[in-house]
Amino acid sequence: MPGNAKISAAGQISATIRLMQKYPFSLKLVREEVMRKMSGRTFFSTRSAFSFFCTFPAFTTLTIALLSPSARAETDTSSPGWTGTAGIGPIAFPKYVGGRQSRIWPIPILSINYNDTFYVELERIGVYLLASDDKKTGLGLAAEPRFGYSSKDGALLKGMNTRRDSVEGGPTFDWDFDIFAISLAWFRDLDHASRGQSQRATLYAPTLKNDRWDTGILLAADRMNGAVADYYFGVTAAEATAARRFYRAPAGTHVSLGFSGTFRLDKRNALMFGVNSARLGGSAARSPLAETRYASTFYLGYGWSL
Repeated sequence: MPGNAKISAAGQISATIRLMQKYPFSLKLVREEVMRKMSGRTFFSTRSAFSFFCTFPAFTTLTIALLSPSARAETDTSSPGWTGTAGIGPIAFPKYVGGRQSRIWPIPILSINYNDTFYVELERIGVYLLASDDKKTGLGLAAEPRFGYSSKDGALLKGMNTRRDSVEGGPTFDWDFDIFAISLAWFRDLDHASRGQSQRATLYAPTLKNDRWDTGILLAADRMNGAVADYYFGVTAAEATAARRFYRAPAGTHVSLGFSGTFRLDKRNALMFGVNSARLGGSAARSPLAETRYASTFYLGYGWSL
């Protein structure tokens, strides 16, 4: 499915670890809902959907729980089950979107799915609720993080109030054309940080696929409405100084281009890698907080095929 393409927009990785335990209460509900969906039932309650979105920051914990023997025993043994690659490795990313300084952290690197229904990627977790028989198109729900900053993350942020990390989620539509795949998403801020909305569009095209290599390029656009853009790139009157003017950021669109893939060392082991460069939209680039208009992310990891 297109949703299984490697989703890796630049500058949006750091809060995954910081938010890992923010919504631990929802893991049980999510696990139960995913198990129901995997067994072929179509019910998806409002409460469990909200819980599903809120669990993105703990996706690693959720994945481990679902991969446990007890979880596998509950599902249909005739189904393909888990496919993909799960690994760990270092990632380099900006301290904040628009900042020049980077940091390096070890993170889980996941590109896995269960029966083309439930999937986890580097920055997205989702589930398909409706899909065509050939699995080429699908409607579903997904969640992704959006990352904030503190006043310690850059010289231009000194004296700024903290902008909270948030989880954005909503409906998605994916369409796989074989030679490329598209994914469209309409997200809302589920953490009430910016209280805004965003629309995301991605186009993934495989470049090489054989027994050893599985690579592709990704073109993505992230359209933020005024509430989101102003929360993360605006400067309030209380935060304005002689060197940092008041700024109300309007809606804007980030675009990014990336390349990612895996190289299989053997049937079980693989190297996972990716690079992504994003260009900030005009409203973000004009912000007094922006040191640069570009944000780049690099990762390299060691993984195991499922």
